[in-house]
Amino acid sequence: MRILILSRDANYYSTKRLVAEAKKLKHQAVVLDPLECEISLGSTLRATRSKLDLSEFDLVIPRIGIVGVDYALLVAHQLEFMGKPMLNSARSLDYAKNKFLALQILSRSGIPVPKTLMLRAANLPDGAAAPWRPYGAHQRAAQVPHNPSPIKDAVKRLGGLPVVLKLFRGSQGKGVMLG
Repeated sequence: MRILILSRDANYYSTKRLVAEAKKLKHQAVVLDPLECEISLGSTLRATRSKLDLSEFDLVIPRIGIVGVDYALLVAHQLEFMGKPMLNSARSLDYAKNKFLALQILSRSGIPVPKTLMLRAANLPDGAAAPWRPYGAHQRAAQVPHNPSPIKDAVKRLGGLPVVLKLFRGSQGKGVMLG
């Protein structure tokens, strides 16, 4: 079996483990950065990288991170539209990358989720471009609001402290703050 592993870096631990396990099972595994793929539409759907024809793979294992996620998801969708079996569907990856959408789906399915409120930077007063700015190095490592009043109001609407604050996009704990 020929397995295509979409990963930004072949040296990631999880990617190396997938390749090693594929080899143990006598499968051929190729790691490809999805941002290096070319996808095209026309009379046929195509996904290529140089002379590598991605339609020749039997299975796709997407390991799509946060960098270049929109393009990587288009590549995953393209491979799926071409009929390539995917370990995780492009749609499920899309859901998983959007924290709020994932919570909406869980909630709709009757799975309890924490009280959640989404704020946009545009909701902040004084034309603040972003809701967070880091403290200086001499102060604690957590990030604090540029203008705390919308955050204070949100905390109050959620029932008070403690709350977990998350940036819209982030991974591996980056952009997560406890308030």
